[in-house]
Amino acid sequence: MYAYVVLDTFYSSQAGLTDQPCVVLRGTEVLCADEMAQRQGVHRGMHRTEARSLLSNAHWVDYKALDYETPQEEWLNMTLELVDQVQTHGEHACWLPMHSHAQPQDLVEALLARVGYGARAGMGSSRWLAQWASRLSAPGAVTVMPRLGPWLNELPVSALPLEAALLDRCKHLGLHTLGQLLAVPMAQLRGQFGKQSAAIMALARGYDVSVFAPDYPPNSYSCRVDLPGGTEDRLALDEALTNLGAQLAERLAEDDAEVRDVALILEWSEAAPSRHERRFARPMRRGASLTLAARMMLDHAAPQEPIWGIRLQALRTERTRSTQPAFETMQSPKDRDVHVRRAVRSLSSLFGDDALRPASAMPTTRRQRVLRAWKDAIGWQ
Repeated sequence: MYAYVVLDTFYSSQAGLTDQPCVVLRGTEVLCADEMAQRQGVHRGMHRTEARSLLSNAHWVDYKALDYETPQEEWLNMTLELVDQVQTHGEHACWLPMHSHAQPQDLVEALLARVGYGARAGMGSSRWLAQWASRLSAPGAVTVMPRLGPWLNELPVSALPLEAALLDRCKHLGLHTLGQLLAVPMAQLRGQFGKQSAAIMALARGYDVSVFAPDYPPNSYSCRVDLPGGTEDRLALDEALTNLGAQLAERLAEDDAEVRDVALILEWSEAAPSRHERRFARPMRRGASLTLAARMMLDHAAPQEPIWGIRLQALRTERTRSTQPAFETMQSPKDRDVHVRRAVRSLSSLFGDDALRPASAMPTTRRQRVLRAWKDAIGWQ
């Protein structure tokens, strides 16, 4: 089950102009219209000329991506209380995978109330169905599409996430509903749409043809532990945090990454999850460090009721700074030889060929030579 959350007035709200209708333009197209502009017929996707003909007095704002980076992060961070990562769709919308939640609709409704910006949502078994369902929702509401079944046949072909040229061809062929599209033999469909026919047929059956590609937060990892029945026992919670720290450290080690920003999400039996994020001064990649960080955040959260699940997230990870590997941990003499030669070449290129010498070639002082001869003469150790 996916949820698609869209914020109708996200862009116009950033302008802070309330005395007149406000419209945000991207090129010649309306990107966003506030509630006053919407009441006068202006909507997303409308041409600028048509919108100006409907509004005699209005604020016209040109879209600038940098103006929306911080507000986007703020509202997307609210979604991370429900899921580990989301797939964004512009700054004003995203898909959330809600498969692991028993009552996803209630959680999404609570999210909409917190986000604001005229947020509405749709839910469905595929991402495109969730997006279509959101079009049927009023601000603050969630429309849930039922499981795949015969009702799909009644949906218009225009609901499919296809290019305009393909939708126009379907219309030209008299294919107005998914039922009509599914009734066309595959051979005929292939003759009209070529290689795209298989994807069109899969979409018409209610499936996605592309994989879920989460992109926020970027370069992030997450691990989760279930606590069936809930617990307040500190020993049990510490054990769960230790497991999470070890799991997250393993994920970081696989990608040779380290992290400063860590988030702890506590899940309750009925209330919405609570999220606690902190930036640490030094980067972490060891299980012990991550566990200690999680314990500090749990102490600060001071939970007052049983915890049913814990998620630990490593946010905005970075590549670990390269260091000389320990020779004793290498498996074979060949590995050690390769790393030694690589280190020698690197140092020689920086400091010159004379920077590295065998120990036997290093010059010794007269005192060292005398002590060595005296030791050899009397056998002193």
